[in-house]
Amino acid sequence: MRHSRGTSHGRSVGTVLLVVLCLALPASAASTQQERRLFESVVILGASVSANERAPSPGLLLARHMGVAEERIFIFAEGGAPSARHLALLDRIERLRPTLIVALDLLYHDFKASLFLTGKKKRYLRDYIARLHSTGAVVALGNLPGLVLLRHEHVNRYLDELAAEFPNLIVLDVRHLIGGLEPYGMLVRDGTRQVRLTRKDVFADRVHPNLLGSTVMANYILERLEQRYPGRIESNGPLPLPIDKTLSHCAGQ
Repeated sequence: MRHSRGTSHGRSVGTVLLVVLCLALPASAASTQQERRLFESVVILGASVSANERAPSPGLLLARHMGVAEERIFIFAEGGAPSARHLALLDRIERLRPTLIVALDLLYHDFKASLFLTGKKKRYLRDYIARLHSTGAVVALGNLPGLVLLRHEHVNRYLDELAAEFPNLIVLDVRHLIGGLEPYGMLVRDGTRQVRLTRKDVFADRVHPNLLGSTVMANYILERLEQRYPGRIESNGPLPLPIDKTLSHCAGQ
């Protein structure tokens, strides 16, 4: 009888543990699913390109394409603003619990007259990125293109160093993307055909992309995210390019 009671007690304990585990599984699965949803809440942070100055920003186009609810897209951007202009907003951004931060042109106005990167400026950049990274979001940060005056390669090299330090930081190579437009143009795929785009095709003025340029950049960001987080994105495929079907630079089917 004692052995029987012990067995019964053991079964009761085992049953309780099984019930607890079963109850815990849905919450764990939900937590895992939430972690994998990269396009749940998107913050767009930066200057005029992010502020939709000449076209909807790449971040906005991408968020809408991926089905993010409008009330979960937050834009903190201002034309001509250096990154320090947004420092007071970082606590608010953290409270929004973003899953993705697109900061394409956040640093464009920080280094217009930068001949070298001081230790103080390095600390500033690292601390700024650390605060964005601490939100738990993936941070897609643009590097500096040749549009920025004077030297900027020292900044881009340091951003690459930081990308190796912060696992959820992706440095978007805007410099290379824009540089690829010259002198002969850049091939992009539009459905079943390839199209060669030049600078005049994708820019509304000297520094701001038009709708086509913004879409090309949105697709580039999506491609980078898919490469880094293939399991967290239910991709809708690239955004369709707003190209005239009679575009003369068509490079073949």
